[in-house]
Amino acid sequence: MKFVATGHYVPKQVVTNAELTEKADWVQSKLGIKTRHKAAKNETTVDLGVQAASSALLNAWPQVRPYDIDLIIGVTSSPDVTAPSMASILQGKLNLKNAHAFDLGAVCTGFVYALDVAHSMLSKYNTIMIVAAERYSKIIDYDRRDNFFFGDGAGCVIVQKSDEILFEHHMYTHGDYTDFFVTKDKFDMDAKGVYDYGIKYVTHSLKQVDTTKAKWIIPHQPNISLLTDIAERCNIPLNKFLLNIEDYGNIAGATIPATISRHIDKIQSGDIVVLTAVGAGMTGGTIMMEFRK
Repeated sequence: MKFVATGHYVPKQVVTNAELTEKADWVQSKLGIKTRHKAAKNETTVDLGVQAASSALLNAWPQVRPYDIDLIIGVTSSPDVTAPSMASILQGKLNLKNAHAFDLGAVCTGFVYALDVAHSMLSKYNTIMIVAAERYSKIIDYDRRDNFFFGDGAGCVIVQKSDEILFEHHMYTHGDYTDFFVTKDKFDMDAKGVYDYGIKYVTHSLKQVDTTKAKWIIPHQPNISLLTDIAERCNIPLNKFLLNIEDYGNIAGATIPATISRHIDKIQSGDIVVLTAVGAGMTGGTIMMEFRK
């Protein structure tokens, strides 16, 4: 799999810890978050996705042109509408007339699952776009401490088939933990339950691949305490982790593609990269791959 181009976008409004709580220092030290971005009232999840995808298309030009996109996979757990899919709306707004489109829903694990699906579908399609966009500010209550984690943003990758030495994956789902998350009028979660689950199962998943070969670990980023614990349990130096959490917070399914895009100049073609995520469901997965540009 070759990453032809990437793109990411975060809204202009920056929300500091001090704007949310008197315990701003606690949020930074325990969660690793200084700021997060918040969409404007008239800015939709699709709008965020359009910005990230447009950036990726610009970066792909002229190697890939809009009519070359065969398939769009949308990743979101905060869609503007139940139907049609975000991917279908993006196809129209971006004028990607030759692409068909669908959404994949796995919350914070969504991009890892989408990349795994794209890898398998590159036997039939030449060029696949994955767009992950999240606007959690519309579904969370910032008065709750558990929701200081979240921000709004989007990430996009455009991939094509290539010769590869390595692509390994380990995916899992535990549907008996669905009560860790509740979304009715507002989003809510059992933060301790999610933390304990993440420690156990992300650690286990990472141990299914040989992380000693990896140049970079690109994780989903709920908070820095969780990532530090996982790194210690897996004997992975924390400086191998590429992160956005300090500036962006947790942007759910968009976290990993936005991190790839933001750090794309650090990642060299041929580097071994490990992507790992955990999300509501509970869902999770790890991919170890040779990163090709």
